[in-house]
Amino acid sequence: DRAMDRAVIFATGWQIMDFEYYAAYTETRTTTTRRYWRRTDEPAGWWPWGLLPLLGLLLLFLYGALRTAPHMESDVQTRVTEALRAVGVDVQDVVADGQSVMVKATAPLAQKEFIQAVAEAARCETWRGELDCPLDVSLALSEAQAPEPAPVVEAPPAPAPRAHDFEFSVNENAVTLRGEVANEDERARIVAAANTQFDQVIDELRVSGDLATQFWPLAADRSLKVLSDFQRGVATWTDGVLRARGRVPTQADSDAVVALFNAAERQPPLGGIDVQVMEVVERCNADLANELNNSTIRFRTSSAEIDAGNDALLQRLAGLIADCPGTLTIEGHTDSVGEAEMNQALSEARAASVRTALGALGVDSNRLNARGYGETRPIASNDTRSGRAQNRRIVISIDAL
Repeated sequence: DRAMDRAVIFATGWQIMDFEYYAAYTETRTTTTRRYWRRTDEPAGWWPWGLLPLLGLLLLFLYGALRTAPHMESDVQTRVTEALRAVGVDVQDVVADGQSVMVKATAPLAQKEFIQAVAEAARCETWRGELDCPLDVSLALSEAQAPEPAPVVEAPPAPAPRAHDFEFSVNENAVTLRGEVANEDERARIVAAANTQFDQVIDELRVSGDLATQFWPLAADRSLKVLSDFQRGVATWTDGVLRARGRVPTQADSDAVVALFNAAERQPPLGGIDVQVMEVVERCNADLANELNNSTIRFRTSSAEIDAGNDALLQRLAGLIADCPGTLTIEGHTDSVGEAEMNQALSEARAASVRTALGALGVDSNRLNARGYGETRPIASNDTRSGRAQNRRIVISIDAL
């Protein structure tokens, strides 16, 4: 067979040599061909035709490994994940190695068999139709941890209302409004109310933007009403307490304004009212001035010590002060002899000594203020002895509002 011969030649390197011989017979002529095998000196070239089937198998393996297997694993992962999530399993991860599947999920351990069965029953589309995706399923379950309670964030407390202090003062028929007010609307309301009761309104209120206490409007309204009856006076709202002091012409006016201030209807916290009747104030000041003009409180030379002979005068002054309203100021004055600083200190010390002496005689010291003016307010010439004597004096009068 020629084909077989060629295969052998290619595989072994042997050549076929054809020899012919003739055999003569009497009747016929016969030709016989004989074949001999020998190795040639130069072997024929080798060609790996026999490896072609192996190459085909290698290409088929590479196609499956690089294309078919990843697609199959991705399909297995997708189908198993969908099947588990469809029944409410909290799937964390699904890893496929061929058709072996590792499932990580969060679920109670009691559901392990159920989850395994669902995963194994997942179906994939193949060229042979729908088949079971995974051949082997392993599970790694973790119990669900109870969520930590969210930290309780307390809302910042609402700002507490403040008293919003104010001071309203009146002089004749002009009122000045000073202090804090919570907002612009309340400010406008108070200014409008003041305009109905006074000829002139000086608005110096500051809007704080903070909450005011519920009594602020009541205190402001009552202050304006009380001040409208004063010739001069002031109403203050401090630390949530309303106080007022002022002067009115007569005692009847005083009784009326005290009743208005203390009225029980819609009353803010009250701290008291001090009303001075002008006729009483003028009489008290005149009586005190006359007493001190007729008699002089004498001190030892260059000293604040009161002479013992002034006891009767101090008694009479204490009696007059007891009948006077409000607070009083004790003024100390000196002549111009000596240094001004020394005279100032001496005048202050002498006023304080009189305050102490009157307090010892029963006068409420809280009603008495002591001030020294030194040589700055002379009432006579310091060039004469008599003038200097007049300048060395003590003056007591009811404080002006």
